[in-house]
Amino acid sequence: MKPITALQSGILRRLIPCFIIITFLFIAAKAQSSKSKKLPRIQLKSIKAPEKVIIDGKIEDWSVGFSAFNSNTNTFYTIANDASNLYLIIKSGNYEAMQKMILGGVSLMIKHEKSEFKVFYPAYNKSNPNWISNWGSSVSINSPLFSNKIADSIMKERNQTLAKRIKMIGVKEFGAETDTLHSVYNAKGIVARSRFDLEGNYIAEWSIPLS
Repeated sequence: MKPITALQSGILRRLIPCFIIITFLFIAAKAQSSKSKKLPRIQLKSIKAPEKVIIDGKIEDWSVGFSAFNSNTNTFYTIANDASNLYLIIKSGNYEAMQKMILGGVSLMIKHEKSEFKVFYPAYNKSNPNWISNWGSSVSINSPLFSNKIADSIMKERNQTLAKRIKMIGVKEFGAETDTLHSVYNAKGIVARSRFDLEGNYIAEWSIPLS
């Protein structure tokens, strides 16, 4: 199946520009790497998803790479689709961006002819304390001061913390007064996972069914 475009009919026919609004709280722009400078701020082209996508917070199966770099949030991302699902993968190595994404969540607003809804992840059922503040002013571990053994230990500890703390995905239908929270293991076909990699980057991966 060809990648979905804004002109095609069906469930995504009337999606807002770039199909989805990715909402982050504003973060002051930092210096960009040479790689990020080559990418547009907003993904403008449709992307076909890799043949086999496993939603596990890892980027190894994303052969298409990243399609955009948002300098306001210091975040790389790609939106893609196949015949069944819409995918989003996000990566950031900036502490402020990671803190806001983990504690405040990332939301995707999807519009089509018959409905409009927002998906947000992670979601919490009450005010969530700043439980990553003790990770310091920077969570980057891509430094010569760290050995592979120390970096691996830090990565495992942070991923264990994410697994314990992040339990829900939120969905809000247009016009609804309240959000509906679902377990990450039973969210009506919506799947989202996040983790840290060995270099200290936070990665979040989503899959949303198209029907």
